[in-house]
Amino acid sequence: MPNNNGENPCYLLANLFCKQANDYFLNNDYEKTVIYCDKAVNEYNISRAYIIKGMVYRNKGNLEEALVFYDKAIDIEETNEMIYYHKAIIYEILGDYEKAFNNIEKAYSLYQDEEDINILRKRLYAKLNKELVVDNENNAVFENFEGISKLIEDNPKDPYLYYKLAKYYAENKDDSNAFIHFETALNLSLDEREKFNFYKDFAVFYYNRDEFDKALKNINCALNILEDDEAYYYKAECNKILNNKEQALKDYSKAINIKSTNNRYYIGRAGLYKEMQMYDKALDDYTKAIEYFSAESYKYRAEIYSILGKKAEACKDIDEYIFSKVQGSYSQRMYEKARLEYSFKYYDESMNTINQALEKIDKSDEY
Repeated sequence: MPNNNGENPCYLLANLFCKQANDYFLNNDYEKTVIYCDKAVNEYNISRAYIIKGMVYRNKGNLEEALVFYDKAIDIEETNEMIYYHKAIIYEILGDYEKAFNNIEKAYSLYQDEEDINILRKRLYAKLNKELVVDNENNAVFENFEGISKLIEDNPKDPYLYYKLAKYYAENKDDSNAFIHFETALNLSLDEREKFNFYKDFAVFYYNRDEFDKALKNINCALNILEDDEAYYYKAECNKILNNKEQALKDYSKAINIKSTNNRYYIGRAGLYKEMQMYDKALDDYTKAIEYFSAESYKYRAEIYSILGKKAEACKDIDEYIFSKVQGSYSQRMYEKARLEYSFKYYDESMNTINQALEKIDKSDEY
């Protein structure tokens, strides 16, 4: 939606409310800032109000909520480069440098002369070790050890670069050098959230390499800095694999207490309840996961119903799973349904499903 709305009185009033909101924001009065942003939106769906509101939530540390408001602003005015700039800042704070990079590139493509955009763009290029082209001048592309080392020579106090070098050593299983450079990164960093991201990212790295003891050590260090739902989730996953089941349950629960809308956390805890034969609690968690849009959980819940001897409920969940999750033709979905029914030892139902599919195929000549 373009900004030039002429003499539209609602638009003009919304802009006035945005100006007042911005004044309150600059004076750190976030409560009144939000009030005037809402007043602006009530008059006219204006992107500026969402941008300012996003800045409030960013400053209050609610970064995910800030991203929601920036996305609302983009829905209204997708060519406003500063929205993407603000999103890039959020992702940089969160340590998701790829998403930060993608957003700053979008901002730069829309307006190349904004100083703040150029400063952030250069910083992200350095952090991601990418080729930066400015005024048609191609800088060298550095890779791996040599590239990171060169960047450290130019930026000797950038903790992220030492962290990246530590990651390089870890990837090559040189734990001694990885530890040295990781400690350097932590000592240089003045930002607690950045330190948290270093520990958390290393934990996920080790988790993906099936080095769960190392992953757990790093995730505990991260959680000593900051309470975080995803960190507790990875801690729970590690403890589950390491057979620390009671601790894993506590960690899943902490993740859920922090962010109760993430279906992945309920699925993880439900799977552990199933292992521990706590089927009623597993049912409750899979039901919660379904409430938060996990169609896959119909299949998991069906299995629990099957274990409990509740065939009607299990078959109903199989149907829900097939028609909400499984892609493909009618015959492909019926095949998957029959396969699941057979796996639950519902042999008559499985055969009926196959016959039903064959009958329809014969009538429609579907192959």
